[in-house]
Amino acid sequence: MEAQQVTESKKRTLGFMQAGEVAYKLKSKADFLTYLDQHLQFYLPPATAINKDFLKQVLADQKQLLRKDQVVPIEVPHYEELAVKNLWPQFATDKELMQYLPDAYPQNKGPPREYFMNVLNTVHPEYLAQVMGHANQQRMSVAGPTAQAESIQISQFWEEQLKAMPYLSRKYPLTHDLLTYLLPQGSPARRCTC
Repeated sequence: MEAQQVTESKKRTLGFMQAGEVAYKLKSKADFLTYLDQHLQFYLPPATAINKDFLKQVLADQKQLLRKDQVVPIEVPHYEELAVKNLWPQFATDKELMQYLPDAYPQNKGPPREYFMNVLNTVHPEYLAQVMGHANQQRMSVAGPTAQAESIQISQFWEEQLKAMPYLSRKYPLTHDLLTYLLPQGSPARRCTC
């Protein structure tokens, strides 16, 4: 008789549990998140981004959770073009990515940045690498549009004049005093009263 009860309990899955039984085993949302995060090792969004509807969808297999060992973490620079508010609308209809994200967020909010970027890097690593490469190229390129807009033209005469005199910062008076002591009496830097 006991063997039959054990067999029945092994066949029983979470899909057949009553809400009261789940509530009895896991008393609060924090308990459930701790169970998923620490015991089952699932990668979860921050608790503030998880609502009961998302948890219901996860339990019904309508949404998925990545295991922590499947996630490819990434550190994404805080550039405007890499902001969640700019990337989120492009992926809000992507079924492959959306299976790991809650359907609804508060108005004018998207998913949490770190969670979104890590899941995006796991699901679409080539896209995120391409966007980050483009953003870095735009910022770090000497010939980029921002570098050209911020540069000024200078004539050969002024370039020679500026290079002839050493740069002495007022922020470091010790350096200034040391240089005036070491430089000969008639040098241009000695005459500087910065």
